[in-house]
Amino acid sequence: MGCNDNFAKIAGLKSANEIVGKSDYDLTLNRERAKSYMKDDKKVIESGKSLFHIVEHQKQRNGKHVWLDTNKIPMYNSSKEIVGILGTFTNITDRKNKEIEKDKIYSSIQT
Repeated sequence: MGCNDNFAKIAGLKSANEIVGKSDYDLTLNRERAKSYMKDDKKVIESGKSLFHIVEHQKQRNGKHVWLDTNKIPMYNSSKEIVGILGTFTNITDRKNKEIEKDKIYSSIQT
């Protein structure tokens, strides 16, 4: 239904207005990833419970590989019906890469 300019840029759109009417299949390069996003969305809509700190690896349209910490929160209308999902994410690539490097160093010391 909408997004901010930063999300639009990451999704390869020229403006936030271009997202209207698009599905996860239109916005991601990976069909399995799109299915996963929609599965999480369905879980939030059916349960009414937020999902927090979904850590995921993503290849973006600009070719960059990033790690994201994602949250999905149900949005309600005045009748307390769920009408959508507010999704937020934080780019945690630097932190995740440091963790991976630390694990590699630790593993090499153990062998």
